[in-house]
Amino acid sequence: HSPQSSPEDSVVDFATVKSLVRAVIARLLESPTSTEALSEPLLARRVHDWPATKFTDLIYCAKPSEGPFLSVVLVASDASDTMLNDALLALDAQSEADFELIVVLPASLGIGRARVEELLGGFSLGLAARSEIVTVTNQLPELGTRTDAVHAGFAQARGRYVTVLDATSVVFAHFVETLARLSRASPAAVLRARAIVQPLRLVNWPDGGVGFEPTGGAAPASASHFSMLELFASSEATSPSGSYALRRDYVEELGLEGDETALLMEAAILGGVREASDEVIVLLRRFAG
Repeated sequence: HSPQSSPEDSVVDFATVKSLVRAVIARLLESPTSTEALSEPLLARRVHDWPATKFTDLIYCAKPSEGPFLSVVLVASDASDTMLNDALLALDAQSEADFELIVVLPASLGIGRARVEELLGGFSLGLAARSEIVTVTNQLPELGTRTDAVHAGFAQARGRYVTVLDATSVVFAHFVETLARLSRASPAAVLRARAIVQPLRLVNWPDGGVGFEPTGGAAPASASHFSMLELFASSEATSPSGSYALRRDYVEELGLEGDETALLMEAAILGGVREASDEVIVLLRRFAG
């Protein structure tokens, strides 16, 4: 704004900020090595119009929540009974129970709702009471099965923060506790810790059961610190699913457009990141064919 104008003359609503951030992200994704994207005249023009004294108030959009601290959206794609049961067992063993579980079943998944209900029944004294199952029946071709499942889970979430977990992954017992501690230290839009990855193969046990056997040691699956530049290059290399949570009011304000990486980028830019760079909270299991 000009020196003659008051800050109130230039206040921009959240929708304008959101559209600008998405335009910048889209430009960078289209041409990540080009400096032209960073010198877009629209960017310079719109940033110049933002009153700095109002920007923090504008992007901080916290709302009271009557739900739990965390909503865990568990996407059951490509998971066997055993894998899904492992994921549920790990969630049932959390040191902090202030979370809800939303199991999302894409319509194309072989595991049916009845089978998931049966698996949850084994945790009737704990996890089952905080869980619900969502079946995605109308996939949108432009989104794809996984993104559509994530959107369906987010739409049901009641927690102050939301995280997405693949059923092939296993969280550690301090998963919820770590994210809750970060939220108490800061109301950032993104809470982030670390993930590790380990290769495994399927094995048949003598009793006829199916299990998993490591074929290699565990290795870091995420960067030590959040980096927007690394995120543009590869979301899996810096912040894979399960290693971070998004504040739900930001997700609602941003709208469910694009995939998880797009939501993470937008939330990080608009609301900041609080991270526990030394805490590993999730194991990503990679199964050989």
